[in-house]
Amino acid sequence: MDTQPKGRVVLVTGASQGIGRAIALRLARDGAKVGLVDLKEEKLAEVKKEVEALGASATSFVADVSKRDEVFAAVHQVERELGGFHAIVNNAGVAQVKPLADVLPEDMDRIFRVNADSVVWAFKPLRPSSRLGASKVRSSTHPPPLATKACQYASAGITVNAYCPGIVGTDMWVEIDERFSQLTGAPKGETYRKYVGV
Repeated sequence: MDTQPKGRVVLVTGASQGIGRAIALRLARDGAKVGLVDLKEEKLAEVKKEVEALGASATSFVADVSKRDEVFAAVHQVERELGGFHAIVNNAGVAQVKPLADVLPEDMDRIFRVNADSVVWAFKPLRPSSRLGASKVRSSTHPPPLATKACQYASAGITVNAYCPGIVGTDMWVEIDERFSQLTGAPKGETYRKYVGV
């Protein structure tokens, strides 16, 4: 199967900045049509212009990826406006810097809704009759425990891959640095420089 992005339609979540923006621009340079999804409308519009300036077709959709119906609407818009659908980059995510003793149920709920639930919602509109499996335990019949892995689509030629970029100097790490400064008294910028290496 041809895995080159040229001519393919790819949706990128968390596309308005950081890693998501970089992925969207790289896809555009490689000839893909790019769907952009994020909560930050103004930044999203800027990235759309950048993608189009590279000669690529693009559409953008403001959505909260933790909300199923908003993700469904984004997927359908990308498919409709860009003439198909080939791949999703589930990049959107949140981080939290807080002592373990201070973590609240709502903190955990938000992290899982954005970082895990959104992955499931992005897959479901592609094949509404299917359910996601858990490839980590080599099972296609028990979706809840490890729903961020999908092996059930393998028979249809759909692959699920993970990318692990490590620590990257993005706006998220600026926020993390500020929070570390508040918690530990470290000078602002020190944590960023230590882990990002800039």
